[in-house]
Amino acid sequence: MKDLKNILDEVATFVKFHGDRVYEHWQELTIDASKDGVDVTTNFDIEIEKKFAEFVKEHYPDHGFVGEEDQELNREAEFIWHIDPIDGSKFFAKYVPLWGLTLALVKDGEPLLGVIYNPVSKQLYSAYKGGGAFLNDKPLKIADEKDPTKLQLVWDLTTWKYEWDKYQDQFTEMLSTLVKKFYRVRALGNGAYSLAWQAQGMFGAFVDPYRHKSKFVDIAAGVLITQEAGAAFYRNPLGNEMEQILIASPEIIELIKPIIKLNQA
Repeated sequence: MKDLKNILDEVATFVKFHGDRVYEHWQELTIDASKDGVDVTTNFDIEIEKKFAEFVKEHYPDHGFVGEEDQELNREAEFIWHIDPIDGSKFFAKYVPLWGLTLALVKDGEPLLGVIYNPVSKQLYSAYKGGGAFLNDKPLKIADEKDPTKLQLVWDLTTWKYEWDKYQDQFTEMLSTLVKKFYRVRALGNGAYSLAWQAQGMFGAFVDPYRHKSKFVDIAAGVLITQEAGAAFYRNPLGNEMEQILIASPEIIELIKPIIKLNQA
C-alpha cells in the first residue's frame, strides 16, 4: 500500500473537486426522503458515492468500500473506505451551508486517514495516523483549557432509532448535568464539523452517549483529526451494537464518564 500521506493527497484532491462541483451546482439538487420519511438523500449523495467507489476500485483494488447509500466493495478487506458524500444532507437540502464531504480509511475499526471538506468555506480538514491534523495547510491543536466552566461541549445524540423510549429520560438527565458543569453545551446536528471545530479549539469535548456501531463511520474522519490534534479518545461498548464516544483531554473525559453512565437494567 502507498504511504498514508500520498493516499491522503490523492483522496483530498477527489474530495475537493467533487465538493466544489456540487457547490457550484447546488441549485440542481433533487431529494429522496422515501427511505424512512425522515432521512434525506439527494442526487449528489448517490452520484459522488458511486464515483468514489469507482475511484477506490481503480486506485486501491485491494481495499474495501462501504458507502452511506448503496455502494459496497470487498467488505472483508483489511483496509476499508467509508464516505459520506453529503454529510449534513438535511442542511444541504434546505440550502443551509452546514454540509460537506467526509471520508475515512479504516483498519480493524480504527481510522487511519480522514478528510472533511466544506466547499462553502473552502476549508479542508485532514489527518493521517501519526502525521498531525491540518486545516488546509495550518496545523491544528485542541484547546489547552481544562476547566469545564470555561469550555464549550458539543453533544451529538443522533441515534434515535434504537430503544429511544427506554433511555430518553437518562439522556435528558445527562444533558442537564453537562449544561450545569460546562460553560456551554451545543448540539449542531453534524458530527463531522463538531469534531473538526473541536480540533480547531472551538469545543473542549465531544460527547455521544449512544451511537450505533455501524454509525461510527460517520465520525471516523473527525475522530482521527481530533486525535491528531491532541485529543484523547474514549470508546465504551454497551452491547446490543451500541457504544459511547467521548473525545476530549484525559481530564475532561474522566469528568464526563460517570455523567453519561447508562443504566441498561
